[in-house]
This record gives sequence, structure tokens and C-alpha cells, in this order.
Amino acid sequence: MAQYSVSELAKLAGVSVRTLHHYDETGLLYPSGRSAGGYRIYGDRELIRLQQILMYRELGLKLADIKALMHSPGNSSEQGTDQQMLACLKDQFQQLGGRIAHFEKLRGMLALAIDRLENGPQESWMTDKHAATALFSDFSDKARSEEALRKEAVAKWGEESVAKGGSGRDGLTPSQKAVLDAEGEAIAMALAGLLGESPESVKVQTLMQRQHRWLSANGECPRARLPMLAAMYLTDDRFRQFYDRFGEGTAALMHDGLLAYAAND
Repeated sequence: MAQYSVSELAKLAGVSVRTLHHYDETGLLYPSGRSAGGYRIYGDRELIRLQQILMYRELGLKLADIKALMHSPGNSSEQGTDQQMLACLKDQFQQLGGRIAHFEKLRGMLALAIDRLENGPQESWMTDKHAATALFSDFSDKARSEEALRKEAVAKWGEESVAKGGSGRDGLTPSQKAVLDAEGEAIAMALAGLLGESPESVKVQTLMQRQHRWLSANGECPRARLPMLAAMYLTDDRFRQFYDRFGEGTAALMHDGLLAYAAND
């Protein structure tokens, strides 16, 4: 197994030695050991972990949130087995794929606007409704205000349930909310990779347990509430579209999997 000094790893990764010292001091990236002279030594696993840290940093997360995400149950690769590290890397790979797909859509929307301005539309935006809609095709959930969504939820489930359902996000910083959102996307992408599996299978049910933890992190979510939430994944277009963008049928598998999970007290 190759070993790297702190200066060698810094040069390899394109970061400063001080950055690696800081990651060690804050518990984000420990060296694998020390040399006879007391200098930090890093191995293969530390290289992979550093790549994960830098990847999350590129995605806009703060270091404290990266640490929380990488040490969360089921995601920690520091003391885990190679299989746990592999699963963590696959989740990150899927998450990044979802981000790339999202930005490709945004790029296409910008290309459409550029084309209309450079070449001139055949019709105005007011009459060419299909083209106008395409300008906003990936802003779906953001187009409606949070207040409008909240009023709709209160009408369906009552003020008390809505207040408890989102309480976990109260007081969180934007970066902390981004960590929660990233976990939700990672679960969805992992579930899309299980399309064709039985909802009762061990793999799907393991993800349902993870989904339940994620829902609870967003707000109070007892197991008895899961069937109501499961129904939303099929009946609410916004939820169905969110999950099915990772693979057609993902929303249905989430629905069936959560029902099976909720029934298994």
C-alpha cells in the first residue's frame, strides 16, 4: 500500500499542507499513522476520503456539514469496511450524477433563451406557450411560494401535523438544509438503482429505514404517518416527478416500500 507524507498528499490533491493539518485537527481527515519522526502519514483510504471531502466542498457544502454528513449513520467510511466505503462512494457518485443532470437541464434552458435572443422567435413568448414553458422547465417546485405550499398542506392534514412535520428544519442554516436535501436525493438515487426489486426485499427495506430517518430529521414522523406520506409519492405530481426523474417507477417503489416498512412494526 502506498504511503504519502502530508506534503506529498497536499501536492497530489492540490490543497495546502495547512488545509490537511486543519482537517486532522477538526476530525475530518485523520492520517493513517505517524512516521518515526512524528510526521503525518496517509494511505489509500485517506486518499479516497479526501476525495470525498473535496467533492462535497465542490458541491457547496461547508466543512462542518461535510463532517456531519460523512459521520452520519450508514454513511461513515472512516472506520468502516471496504464495502461500507464503496457504498458511500456510490451514493456520492449518484448524488453528483443527479446534480450534473440538473445543471444540464439548466444549461439547456439557457441555450434556448440565447437562441431566441440571437435568432429571434417565430412567435412571441405570449403565443408560443410551449417554448415559454421550456424556459422554466426545471424550476417546477421553486415556482410556487412556500406559503402557498404550506396552505395546501394545512388544508389536507391540519395545522398541527404540518407544524410538526417541518420542525426539524427550523433553525438550520442553508448549508445544513443542503446536507438534508443531499441525503434525500442520495436515497432516491439509490432506490432508483433497485427498480425491479420487491418492495419487501432487504435492500429496499434498508433504504426505507434510511428514508424514515431522513423524514424524521426533517420533522416529527412516527411510523403511523408513513402510509399518508407514501400516498403523496403517487398522488402529488411534485413528489412523483421528483422521484421518477431518477428512474421511471422510483416513486411507485418508494410508495410500496414505505407501506411494507410501516406495516412491519
